[in-house]
Amino acid sequence: FDSLVQMSSGIADAGRAWAGRNEPTPLPVQALDHTTGYLMAAAALRLLAKATSHRTARKAHLFLARTAALLKAHPQHTQGDLSKTPQAEDFSAKFESSVWGQSRRLRAPLTIEDTPMMWGRPAGPLGSAEAGWL
Repeated sequence: FDSLVQMSSGIADAGRAWAGRNEPTPLPVQALDHTTGYLMAAAALRLLAKATSHRTARKAHLFLARTAALLKAHPQHTQGDLSKTPQAEDFSAKFESSVWGQSRRLRAPLTIEDTPMMWGRPAGPLGSAEAGWL
């Protein structure tokens, strides 16, 4: 439903400008799906952390339309470039060994209070590891 919400919320106008078209155009990514997914994961981790310390059950409600409203509340003031080359500050400071050699990960798009980012294994080719808890 991402494209439908982009059209109904006005976000597709930014896609129109980006694509240089005359009609509303959804962005070239499912931005609302991705953003809401990150927010969902952050909410789950935060609620788990609160539940372990306060022993209370809570819940979160996330909606694509609300994510659209949040994104629209922070308009782009300068013309961006979707193909921008990442800069040094976009990467973590720590190098890690991977099947491709020494590399650094892109910084997370958000942080969660009292929850450090960490990975149990280095980056690898798609499908090279079994799914499971570490």
